[in-house]
Amino acid sequence: QPAPRSCSRGPPACDTVQSDPPMNVFIHTTTGARYELSVPVEETVEGLKRRLSQRLKVPKERLALLHKESRLNSGKLQDLGVGEGSKLTLVPTVEAGLMSQASRPEQSVMQALESLTETQVNDFLSGRSPLTLALRVGDHMMFVQLQLAAQQNSGQLQHRHVIASRGEQPGGATATTPVPA
Repeated sequence: QPAPRSCSRGPPACDTVQSDPPMNVFIHTTTGARYELSVPVEETVEGLKRRLSQRLKVPKERLALLHKESRLNSGKLQDLGVGEGSKLTLVPTVEAGLMSQASRPEQSVMQALESLTETQVNDFLSGRSPLTLALRVGDHMMFVQLQLAAQQNSGQLQHRHVIASRGEQPGGATATTPVPA
């Protein structure tokens, strides 16, 4: 009895294609949506972004995936520690515009905030969804997530900040540094 096969091209290309069982990964967005995707074990970051782009109708260049606080840029998911049942966070990128090396961080934050839509701001201020900003400061890319949360026994709202920074270190090595909240 032949092993199960999958192919989307039809014969004759299908005759020699055998596939491993797919793995399921869970995608969590910063707005609270959750997706379960079944992908080939040999799937790449680019391939996963392409699948998400088609499903969410968002350009893949605007999608950033985080796994255990590390941004997934390229390579096979398996080689990056992503396996069956892994949870990935989908972080939409917010363009802050082109900045010169001399540009101050305060300017990039203001540019990112000015690029937000009225809906994004209203959803954040009402507590419906967190606000995620992708900021480039020099050689570093920072993802800043702001979320309003009600304090217990009080009508006031507090800000909770989750920050992850990824940057280029001297000598060309890439490091991922989580910054405590």
